[in-house]
Amino acid sequence: MKATHTQPPHLHAVPDAPLVTSEGAILDGFRKDSPEFGNMFYDHLIRPIEGSLLRILGERTVEHDDLVQNCFEQILLTLARGTFK
Repeated sequence: MKATHTQPPHLHAVPDAPLVTSEGAILDGFRKDSPEFGNMFYDHLIRPIEGSLLRILGERTVEHDDLVQNCFEQILLTLARGTFK
């Protein structure tokens, strides 16, 4: 019998769409407090963040959503403080 894996509804699959927004446009949106910034920021970083967490942890844990949120928060704090290079 083949086991099927169903993902809980609150966990969505990240589409394989190419990242089309440049980092410069995202930073410009952040500096100008653009209403599109949040979506551009999320769409550009969700795949690399989730991929990094999966490589580090080896699997999607119950803490996954919290870890993703923490990564986004840390990146935003770095941008707000201007401590990135």
